[in-house]
Amino acid sequence: MHTFWNLSEGDASKEGRWATGKAPDGMGDLVYLDDPKPISDDVGLLEQTDPRYHGTPKKPLPPMSTGPNPYEDQDTPKEIDGKKIKASLKK
Repeated sequence: MHTFWNLSEGDASKEGRWATGKAPDGMGDLVYLDDPKPISDDVGLLEQTDPRYHGTPKKPLPPMSTGPNPYEDQDTPKEIDGKKIKASLKK
């Protein structure tokens, strides 16, 4: 048996072919669970993760690295031909 938990507002998802009937993999039936209840008392509170993993951080992060792509009027290291880089960016 495969169970579809409706975790959305409303019940429009029960109209989909994934909600009831034979499973496409042939391994049982699909069952629609309209109002699922938690299966544990875990409230899901986790420590703050590294903000680079998900979404936009609360505060701006410092750059992770610098590269040869120059900003307008930025000096480039001697071993890099800044004119070539700027020319390639204009293409």
